[in-house]
Amino acid sequence: MKKVWFINLKFIGLLFFISACVNGDVLQKIDYTYSFCDGNSKVWMVNSVNRGNDFLDARIDLTSKVFVFYKSEQFIYGNLQDLFNNHYEKGTYLLESENNFLELKFPNKKWAFIFEFVDENHLILKPEKSSESDLTFELIPFPEPN
Repeated sequence: MKKVWFINLKFIGLLFFISACVNGDVLQKIDYTYSFCDGNSKVWMVNSVNRGNDFLDARIDLTSKVFVFYKSEQFIYGNLQDLFNNHYEKGTYLLESENNFLELKFPNKKWAFIFEFVDENHLILKPEKSSESDLTFELIPFPEPN
């Protein structure tokens, strides 16, 4: 008798578990568009650059590279002096939030990345196999002046 009661209790517990997993909640896809362009434009500063496991560069000064992403799917890339002198690179970008994929199309090259937000102020761009760049970028929002 105790064995039948225990089996019935396990069966009821299993039913509760299954019903909790399929209670009709719909998962929402994450859209990273706002994180990249902030509803208009957003400036991301390159905090460090790596090639594989090799550290290449890190600086925060006028020679720091920045990406500016616009809501229109346009972007510019260059350092602060280049931006001031209008000598930056520009192109279009394709953002696929569901795949964490970012493609940057310059006039004569194409960079493809898998991106990861470590937190809202820390973005990692890792090159995808099809990319013409093998660089990994660590990006931070453009910092406020001290």
